[in-house]
Amino acid sequence: LVLNKYVKDNNITVIDEEIRDLGRKIAVSQFSQYGMKDVPEQYINEMADRILKNEKDKIRYKEVLLENKVIDVIKETLKTEPKNITKEEFVKL
Repeated sequence: LVLNKYVKDNNITVIDEEIRDLGRKIAVSQFSQYGMKDVPEQYINEMADRILKNEKDKIRYKEVLLENKVIDVIKETLKTEPKNITKEEFVKL
């Protein structure tokens, strides 16, 4: 519910191209796990298409991207100020 509120209040969206980019990153990561570093773009795109073929996975990746965007918005709006405290003060917290 909180996530949905942030998404709505901040007009956060995820477009298909962002999901496809994530699919490409996942494909590159999978190739890298097997020591394949210089994989042709065609193979990366084909792997990304296979990864995103499953609608449940595609929805999950969209949710991950939304969550990351919400976290970015929160980080931008929160102001933190470092403060030195003693060990005893920390324990009281």
